Amino acid sequence: MASSSPRLDAETSTLAAPHHTESQHGEERLGESQVPNELHAIPAAMQPSRPHLARLSVIISVHAVVDFFSAIIVPLLSVLEGRLSMSPAQGAMLVAAGGLCSGLVQPLVALISDRNHARLVAAVGFLAAVICVSLVGHVQTFSQLMLIQAIGTAGIGAFHPPAAAAVGHLAGRRRSAGVSVFFVAGMIGATAGMIWIPRWARAWGLESLAWLAVPGFMAVLLLVLAMQRGSSVSSHARAEHVRLSPAQKAARWKCIWLLYIVSAMRYTTNMMLVQLLIRWSEQAVLRSTAAAELTPAMRLDAAATNGPVQSGMQVGMACGGLLLAWIIRPGNEKRPLSLTPWIGAMAIAAFPYLTDQLDPQGSRAVLILLAGALAFLAGVGFAGMVPTTIALAQRLLPHRSSLASSLMMGGAWSIAAVGPPLVQGIIGIGGLHAAFFCTAALLAVSGVVAILVDARTLREVG
Repeated sequence: MASSSPRLDAETSTLAAPHHTESQHGEERLGESQVPNELHAIPAAMQPSRPHLARLSVIISVHAVVDFFSAIIVPLLSVLEGRLSMSPAQGAMLVAAGGLCSGLVQPLVALISDRNHARLVAAVGFLAAVICVSLVGHVQTFSQLMLIQAIGTAGIGAFHPPAAAAVGHLAGRRRSAGVSVFFVAGMIGATAGMIWIPRWARAWGLESLAWLAVPGFMAVLLLVLAMQRGSSVSSHARAEHVRLSPAQKAARWKCIWLLYIVSAMRYTTNMMLVQLLIRWSEQAVLRSTAAAELTPAMRLDAAATNGPVQSGMQVGMACGGLLLAWIIRPGNEKRPLSLTPWIGAMAIAAFPYLTDQLDPQGSRAVLILLAGALAFLAGVGFAGMVPTTIALAQRLLPHRSSLASSLMMGGAWSIAAVGPPLVQGIIGIGGLHAAFFCTAALLAVSGVVAILVDARTLREVG
């Protein structure tokens, strides 16, 4: 990699180059007895110990911009539904399509970026997202909006695996800390988008969102300059994997798939709550005005309520992710994986009682503050362990760090696409109360599934 230190690159290439073809194309077929002696001599100290701060800072900052673009459509959904005469079911489909496209593309691009094209994949994906999302104010039909959402979210998804893998590698022995800061930067960008975009739309109109393409293009250029050339996986990581016994490999993959299931359940909870908060904001506006249906002005009010509450959830995700990644020691992840979701489950279950107890004619600021606090706790519950899980997956599969990252991010997000239409259907059948309770139950069950993760394997890779 171009950004690695010359000494490290020289040592790694000297030891790994004679077996380059074998480690690249036959690593899964090699048993421990077949591993060349030179590979056994690769010391752990060869792993990059000092973070590459300049490149890390740029990639992490660009992640904030990427997730800002990802947070443009959701807070404006009620406005777009009114403008394009969309039904609530179509709104749920739009949100689901974003999660599905972002999720499905990630394992595919991870396989490419783990080989030779990490920088190209990340930059092209981000560029596509900038172009599509900045055009949201010019769409005329639901089909056009769906196309922009599909391409834009797929581009955003393509950015994440190679960028997360690059951060994990460049952070050296502070992988968990690096990934957590990367994660938090994304949450900061998404939070800024949730808060700022509705105000921008109210002040200057949806069409003016096209101007966001200018800073977006600048961020793409910075990403190209900061990302490394070639593969997102170092040679010593492949050599380390070759030395593992078949039993060790099987145990690691079992942990990966259990972590994938847990992540999918928690991301589904996230997507269900996103949809719930949109409908909850609309209901809050209707209750405060005693109106029977939403007008265009009321939809803007709903968006102004929804945005800050959604941002509270993002802040909870960021703070929880940063705090837990710093206090949990590698190898000791099992207990917090099991217990953390119960915090969010209780907060989500309490949400329906908020509007029941408050005066509908009371201050909207109080309502937003209390709802934001519950959303904050929910964010901690379903996303506080995300950066720790990503770093853990990278340690479990060091030779496939982009693939490991993609499974814990986009691969799980693709399952989460069922969340918005599912919860919208529950709302139609049982109302908002039932929908909140079902969402809380799903998050709680994810903590039960996490008990099955093998603690011994986690300690081995810690």
